[in-house]
Amino acid sequence: MVDKIKNHLLWNLFKEIFLISALTFGGGYVIVPLMHTKFVDELKWIKEEEMIDILAMSQTSPGVFTVNASIMVGYNLFGLKGSIVAVTAAILPPLVTVAIISTFYTLFSDNIIVRNGLKGAQAVVGAIMINVLINYSGKILRDKYWLPISIMILAFVLDFVLNINTVLIILFCGVLGTVIQMVLLSKKMGGSTKK
Repeated sequence: MVDKIKNHLLWNLFKEIFLISALTFGGGYVIVPLMHTKFVDELKWIKEEEMIDILAMSQTSPGVFTVNASIMVGYNLFGLKGSIVAVTAAILPPLVTVAIISTFYTLFSDNIIVRNGLKGAQAVVGAIMINVLINYSGKILRDKYWLPISIMILAFVLDFVLNINTVLIILFCGVLGTVIQMVLLSKKMGGSTKK
């Protein structure tokens, strides 16, 4: 009975990620509001804080953001099986799409309707990315997470103003975040031992 329920939930995971992957155009951050709506708001499988962590880890991990996010959602829900199901669901739609487009590339590349459709899709992707920025930064500001805000501003200054290599900034912020978490954890553990 337990296996039947777990298989049903794995099938639901596959179906949801497959649909998200198949119906998003522009990849990357376009999936963020869809994953959030599906897994946090509708299904309530993941807490909001967990989703923010998953998205942060997905961006900093090497590879395609959509695939990384799907793997982490699957792993968070069902362990290794969940990550395998999720990555399969995430890569199937783009794989089929690329296979079809590569077969008919010459027909698509010169078609003015396809070109204009892609230009329209770019505008939609831009709007979705702005929406993601407003929603997630609004939550961070509303909850007064001053430390992450300070690190974000520092990273922006290092990149935009001082023109430091992005890889070095990511490594620096990763080390800084790890040190901060260790300090917070040690304070928490120290407080719990005193009781």
